Amino acid sequence: MKRLSILILSVLFVVKIYAHVDIETVIELLEPQKVTNDAESIAATHYVVTKPALVAVAPMITDIVLDPYTGYLAKITILHNGSTTVYQSTNGLRADFKIWPTGSESWNWRAGRTCNHAVSTRHAPGIQVADVVDLIDDADIFILSQGVDGDLLVQELTVKYLEAKGKTVYCLPTIKESKIKGTIAKESAIDLYKKLANEGKRVAALIHATC
Repeated sequence: MKRLSILILSVLFVVKIYAHVDIETVIELLEPQKVTNDAESIAATHYVVTKPALVAVAPMITDIVLDPYTGYLAKITILHNGSTTVYQSTNGLRADFKIWPTGSESWNWRAGRTCNHAVSTRHAPGIQVADVVDLIDDADIFILSQGVDGDLLVQELTVKYLEAKGKTVYCLPTIKESKIKGTIAKESAIDLYKKLANEGKRVAALIHATC
């Protein structure tokens, strides 16, 4: 019995290292437990090895700071897997970014694309296929923000491309209120992203921080 206990503890130590679970949760009963049944009585020892289920958690937009004069996004904070990423408008750079189920990155949509057929995105004709093609396998829902004032257009070809790939597409203002235009929208790109991401949907968003 002593040798068996030593062997069990050795196995549990290895399990703890490789399964990354607390040793207290690995074993249900270390000592033998008698199980009694009307038909028979059996002495048995039960060991339950459990590993927490891996749940994919999408990046979450946790904080937004607006420019007090323009109402544009000055700073956006994103939390993902315990790490914080901040996108902010500074030194001539905008806080535009892409966000999808497994990550986020700065979106310099004026810088030009790597695709041979594509040119830099402009407010008109707007978001093009090259802006979304790199995320096509990462999401089922695409939210294309058109800026706080709604000045960034979306090319019809981009919407048709996404729909042909079986994606759901939303074209929305970045936030509900446009301080410059004095308008308030019913829905916004950021609010919808947060809602769908919280529901566990595979959603990607292209967020334009300014006009």
